[in-house]
Amino acid sequence: MTTKEKEMEELENYKREMADLAQKRREEIKKVQKGVVMDKHSEAAAIKKQSYQNELKKQEFLQEHIAKNQEKKSLVKVQEETAKKKISTLKEKKLKEFKMNYEQRLQAELDKIKQKEKELATMEKSESEMIKKLQNTQQMQKNAFGELESAIKYQGSGSKGPSPAGGASPASGKKEEKGEATSPKPQ
Repeated sequence: MTTKEKEMEELENYKREMADLAQKRREEIKKVQKGVVMDKHSEAAAIKKQSYQNELKKQEFLQEHIAKNQEKKSLVKVQEETAKKKISTLKEKKLKEFKMNYEQRLQAELDKIKQKEKELATMEKSESEMIKKLQNTQQMQKNAFGELESAIKYQGSGSKGPSPAGGASPASGKKEEKGEATSPKPQ
């Protein structure tokens, strides 16, 4: 074989080797591309899976948070109801105490009024009795004064008959004078 043929053959071998090498490179690139695509698919699947898990965790957290908030609301409602009942009970208690105090004060005032009315009635009765005694005393004094006048007139006229004021004798006139002096004083 000639050199030219040898060169040609070498060139052909070289071309084949290069073609094989290029073919191998293309296959490797395809493998790498396939691997990259597979990795991207795997990564995308992993991201989707992680995203799904994150969403589940988020929903779980929200559910727990909502449940806690509802618990708190319920607790607050119970506390508000308890507070309202306490306030209502205290108001009722204060109202009862106020009413009882008012009734006691009112009864005390009524008792005072009754006592004063009783005292007033006693004073009026006493006053009425004193007025009657005074009137009786005045009447007795008037009668005694009338008898005394009659006795004085009788003594002044010197007659010995019955006196015009009540038919008392001079002796009884003297007794009346003495009686007048010892008669009880008006009260």
